[in-house]
Amino acid sequence: MPSVRLVLAALPLAALAACTVNPRPVVVTTPPPVVQATPAPPVVMGAPAAVTIDVPPGQYPAPGSCRIWVPGVAPANQAPSGACDDLQNRVPAGAVLLRG
Repeated sequence: MPSVRLVLAALPLAALAACTVNPRPVVVTTPPPVVQATPAPPVVMGAPAAVTIDVPPGQYPAPGSCRIWVPGVAPANQAPSGACDDLQNRVPAGAVLLRG
């Protein structure tokens, strides 16, 4: 019966050997290049095109004062003239600042 004991003793070793993980080769690949988003180029606005504005002669501001003029609005509905320092930062889009 020594051969049976030998087989019984070898059986757990064989089972243990069957459960081991066979090492596999490690494959190292080069990572893909990092792609960075290119920001959009800045928008550069040039000088506005020359526009002819029809302002009646009696509507110009007095010397030393300014007036915001909105094209297409009747002269009676235009804002009154005032100090240039106050009005120069309040000109809406499409309007012009008349300097007297």
